[in-house]
Amino acid sequence: MKFSLPPKQTTQQAPRPAHQTGSKPLITQLTQFLMAGGLATCLHWSVMGLLVWMGFQPVIATTAGALAGSFLNYLLQFYGPFKGNGTHGAAIPAYVLTVILGWCINAGLLHSLIHFAHIGLGLAQLCTTATVAAMNFTLYQRMVFHERTSRKLAS
Repeated sequence: MKFSLPPKQTTQQAPRPAHQTGSKPLITQLTQFLMAGGLATCLHWSVMGLLVWMGFQPVIATTAGALAGSFLNYLLQFYGPFKGNGTHGAAIPAYVLTVILGWCINAGLLHSLIHFAHIGLGLAQLCTTATVAAMNFTLYQRMVFHERTSRKLAS
């Protein structure tokens, strides 16, 4: 009886760098992330502006805006820049954790900038949005829409 090893595979796919998910170049992924996030931020700010106009406190208004924006953002990010990495069942728990962290940073930083740094609402929200966006891109890329990590968080 003769045993032989299976034939060697001649084509190997290079492993993806840890900082890049999907097959998209980083600049394409970042551009799509910013566009999707921009649409979600427009919804966030619109809800916030409407609620402030109606008499709600700014922190409550921005929290409600962030909630509305986060639903839209998940769909846009999952099907856009991070397409093909993970499933909804694996990505949603990681996304929810990221959103909760983002809300806490958003509300805390906005409150601090308005009440302690005495920055106006518009500029304070702009600074807050930029901070949360930078954090989100990193976490989406490395945890939320990265199949291996989001599956670990879901189990």
